Amino acid sequence: MIIIPSYWVFMGVLYLMILTYQDYKNKMLVDDRKNYLMLGATIALISHFKVRFIYMLGLILIIFFIRWIFKKYNTIGDADINSLSWLFLGFGIISPFYLLTFLLIFTLLYILFWGLKKLIFKLLNHLNVPTQFYGVILLSYILTLVMLK
Repeated sequence: MIIIPSYWVFMGVLYLMILTYQDYKNKMLVDDRKNYLMLGATIALISHFKVRFIYMLGLILIIFFIRWIFKKYNTIGDADINSLSWLFLGFGIISPFYLLTFLLIFTLLYILFWGLKKLIFKLLNHLNVPTQFYGVILLSYILTLVMLK
């Protein structure tokens, strides 16, 4: 069993809760500096786990590709993409299995979120209204941590 450093778990939950609150309170305007702080805490995970250079390089390239896809199709905001970047990197550093578990949970919640959004907006006759997305990211993070403990 892999033990995840508690500072990454605690800070991740705390900052994702703050960002989720800001996302809902300020109508999708968040303080992105918290994402950069968590990116630094995520990079510190390298000191706890043995990570090969080629694996890390591949992981970073995959993250850049995922960021490019999200930006190209404009499905979520920039702060959401930044949060997902440090989450992908963190789970990838800890274990490829943890990353795949997070990706599976996130993908299922993402599909559920967008399906419900389209259904509700179709019923309300709204076409393409932006909605808050940090709740999906927070729930994916917590469910992954709970499932893998």
